[in-house]
Amino acid sequence: MEVNPEVFDALQAEKQELDILIENGVKFKTPIRSWLRFLSKKKERTFIIQQPYLGTLDYITAEYIRMDFSDERIKEDPLGESKRLALVNAKRCARIIALCILNGKLKIALFSGVLTQYLLWRVTPSKLFQIALLINTMSNIADFTNSIRLMSTNPRATAPDLIEKKEPKA
Repeated sequence: MEVNPEVFDALQAEKQELDILIENGVKFKTPIRSWLRFLSKKKERTFIIQQPYLGTLDYITAEYIRMDFSDERIKEDPLGESKRLALVNAKRCARIIALCILNGKLKIALFSGVLTQYLLWRVTPSKLFQIALLINTMSNIADFTNSIRLMSTNPRATAPDLIEKKEPKA
């Protein structure tokens, strides 16, 4: 099937695809490594990441801000800095994933610690990279930023006329 380039809008198609992805959420799997795997037919546990609520986004961005990352230090000592980053941020990355999965104040308060520990021992660095891409997509920061821009602009079409005009001081 040929697509007419005059009719097909690639940007619009990408936006629709992103909207569907954000609406439905994205699933990822981790291996079941506990003794319960022998009692179950399932070999993997499935989690869903959906678009975070604003409160969840607040928790996530607080974790992002606490991450210690410097391009200069990586250029100076790539291997040593990579090891230091793993030590400092591994648990924080697992927590960010847990926050995205739970996506609710009560669930985060009750289960974020347990789920963080679970993910810390089940998510590999390559899987972390894939999930990080998903989280950035699902967070929909562009729409959030545009909403802030829309709310923060002056809603008046013209500037108000002041009744009393200030006279310059001599």
